[in-house]
Amino acid sequence: MLNFALSSLALFSAVAFAQDRCDAPYPDVFCNTTEILTYQSDDCTPYHVFIVRGSDEPYPGRLGNLTSEICKEIGNNDCSFENIEYPAKSTAWGADEWCKSASKGAANGQAQVKAYAEKCSDAKLILLGFSQGAAVTQDILGGGGGQVFQCTQDINPALDRSSSPGSNGRFQSSSHVRREADPL
Repeated sequence: MLNFALSSLALFSAVAFAQDRCDAPYPDVFCNTTEILTYQSDDCTPYHVFIVRGSDEPYPGRLGNLTSEICKEIGNNDCSFENIEYPAKSTAWGADEWCKSASKGAANGQAQVKAYAEKCSDAKLILLGFSQGAAVTQDILGGGGGQVFQCTQDINPALDRSSSPGSNGRFQSSSHVRREADPL
């Protein structure tokens, strides 16, 4: 039986406050450092992270730093990541671009998660999404679409609960806005 756990962490401003921004005009850290990229692989590992970057971020986005920390804690040989391939375009690119981007992300994300789950049936899968990526992560898991901002996103179904990876997953979606008094 598939030993599978699927976690979705929709991280909003908590990540922005908890780590330096790698997408700033003059960042102190970068999104695609060698340290982060050493974990990028589609080989089977016990834990596999799918990163869904935020709008207009370069791959892997600011969640690359968090993924690096997660993989360090799990163990270098037991953790890997891959990016969910999608445009991550904001409405700055045009009124419909966010919806087109999110729709593509949900479709690609479901395909990538399903393909990895089939290939590596014992792996525990982790989905991390920031900003638009958080919305895409939720659409990957629970389906999505409809009116968003000034556009309409294509409807996509939720993961099928009767087949892998939807049938063996434990789903968790969390978001947290860090306040000044909150401990890191």
